[in-house]
Amino acid sequence: MKNTISTIYGAFVQACQFFKQPFELVPFTTQNEKYGIMPKVAPAATEMPSVQYAAIGNWGHRNLTTAEGRPYTGSNQHLPSDAGLYGQIPWVVRKLDNDLSTNDRKRYRMRKVQSIGGVKYAIYYLRVLDTSLAKPAMTINTKVNGVVSSRPFVPDSSNLSPTPPVLQDGEVLTASGEYLAIKSVVDIIITATEIEDIIEACRILYDNEGLAVISEIALVTGVDRQNSGEGMGNNTIQYTEAIAAQIAAILNTYYSLPAANSQIRETMTLGTSDPMLLNTGLTKQA
Repeated sequence: MKNTISTIYGAFVQACQFFKQPFELVPFTTQNEKYGIMPKVAPAATEMPSVQYAAIGNWGHRNLTTAEGRPYTGSNQHLPSDAGLYGQIPWVVRKLDNDLSTNDRKRYRMRKVQSIGGVKYAIYYLRVLDTSLAKPAMTINTKVNGVVSSRPFVPDSSNLSPTPPVLQDGEVLTASGEYLAIKSVVDIIITATEIEDIIEACRILYDNEGLAVISEIALVTGVDRQNSGEGMGNNTIQYTEAIAAQIAAILNTYYSLPAANSQIRETMTLGTSDPMLLNTGLTKQA
């Protein structure tokens, strides 16, 4: 069921970085617009969004039944044009008079104050990621019978001085099952405490902890910015928020949190958006 879809928004950020062009804030692409949080605040010309946050949702799956009546779980696949999750859920929901501490709040972004049943709550939709170990690596991948195996791609002197292939009349180069790719692996660890926070969030928002399911996870790019908002006792607080927050990649997975008894560890891979197929042979044209 697991499948990672890279979005066009992440590819756009990469293209801006590649050519050292200013990032353009395109309408209808950000988490900020979705939740009405600093929706029109764009990064400065010298700032570039990067992968810093994660979002979670509970609608990346669907319940199916075989012809024999056996239930199983399928996936609702995302498209590269998707700028949001199908069923995004928050990481934390707290009564405003029992909000996160200043230190704990540093782990979260996309803070929205909302009244539920006449009580004000602070809701956090993004969590900060540790991307310090997400070092890009060059790989050569081989696909056989639908199964992909990877090994490091190590250039040698022949790559600096390539030799043109010798083609006879009527011959064309053919692609093999091998291709090159850049992979950056990001570990997403959801602790037992965070699992309880998500379950409690679903109890508060939906009155149903059974909806505490993670079946879609998004890597989100953005830029940190200081913001002010409502705190307990009608006070105004200062905190770090995310601007220009766009989904760069989405993973389909499945975890029922009420059944989880320990932390969850998920790995997401961001890589090249274009296939880098290798040629390994010659064939005669028909």
